[in-house]
Amino acid sequence: PEQLRMPSLSDFQLFPGQERLKQLRDVERRRFLQLTDTPEKKQALLRDDDALATLVLLDSDDAEEKEHLLSQGFPDWHRGHFQQFVRALSRHGRDDLERVSEDVFGKSEGEVTRYNERFWSDGAQHFPPEEWARLVKSVEKGEKKRQEMTGLLEAARKFVGLFSETPEKLELRFNPPGTAGFPPTTVTRHDEERILLELVCEHGYGEWRKIRSDFRSRPEFQFDWFLKSLDPEQIGRRCEVLIRSAEREMAELQRRHDAYIDAAKALAAARKGAPRDPTTGKPLTQPQRVAQMFEQMVADKNKQDTIREKAKAEKKSKKRASPVQQQAPKRVKVVHVPPPPPPAPAPPPVPVGPPPKPPRTALRCYMRNHVRELRRAQPGASEAQLKSILTGMWAEASDSERKEMERRSELDKVRYER
Repeated sequence: PEQLRMPSLSDFQLFPGQERLKQLRDVERRRFLQLTDTPEKKQALLRDDDALATLVLLDSDDAEEKEHLLSQGFPDWHRGHFQQFVRALSRHGRDDLERVSEDVFGKSEGEVTRYNERFWSDGAQHFPPEEWARLVKSVEKGEKKRQEMTGLLEAARKFVGLFSETPEKLELRFNPPGTAGFPPTTVTRHDEERILLELVCEHGYGEWRKIRSDFRSRPEFQFDWFLKSLDPEQIGRRCEVLIRSAEREMAELQRRHDAYIDAAKALAAARKGAPRDPTTGKPLTQPQRVAQMFEQMVADKNKQDTIREKAKAEKKSKKRASPVQQQAPKRVKVVHVPPPPPPAPAPPPVPVGPPPKPPRTALRCYMRNHVRELRRAQPGASEAQLKSILTGMWAEASDSERKEMERRSELDKVRYER
């Protein structure tokens, strides 16, 4: 019966001594089956509510132990409560229990605080090692993301503060359309993005319900049904995208500012090391530096010429001081020059006009029609075989046929000579 049932004894209910509770449950079940071993006894017991309410299936010591073990756990926590608790820890962190209790439906802050203490102190003993490692990793991942977004939010606040006097000029270039909370085909307006970014900088990261409520109360967006239809989770994902975009904008501005400072320092160092006018002490202008450079070049050239002339004079004085040595006449080497080669013969004259045609073969003495037909009929026959066949045709032909063949052969000859 429902009055005698124990809780489901799930891992997330954190009952100490679950094995002992299961043993007591089995004892109650066996004793109840003994009391209702016949259908008549079972029907009579189920009809009497007072008897069920006062029915005791355990000894006094076992009953006290059962009540003590059940009081140490959380029998009124269901799996939905546990899932909401884990998601809230990932979203708000394990230290912000006030917000965590707001996300756990039907539980007060005191109940959530008590469950949180038992969860982190005894959770590793109740859950399997793989499940416990997954839960801890999920919470740590959410806390790490929250710390990252908190740092990015500071940069976003600085970026929004740059447009405090002219907020309408705030525009995000690093904002990809169709991401996080919006369909891919949706194109948002700049004023919507600006107001969402201002609200998240005002209320803080994670306050998606407040941001959604504040945004929906704006009169300029009272007919924007799309944004009004988004839930807090979708608003939060969109705000995260805007925070990252604002951080990239701020990083780009900081990079440009640092580049400008470096260029200014380099220019100041160059001016500091540049030559100065001895009379005024100011850095020389570009024409003055060019004139000074040419003067230095001329001075260096004159110095090199002086050194070169001095070296030549010393060399000549050394030659005059040394005695003149008698040099032996050099032997003349006779070189035999070979006679020139005979001239090469003149090349033959190049003929003018087209090259001569080869002589006609024996087959070309016959009509081309006869030769063409024989080649089709005898594709593998040699020239001698074709010639013998044509000779037989000539012998069997009549006088009129021979005259016609001679006439056509003469025409072929003339055509070939052309």
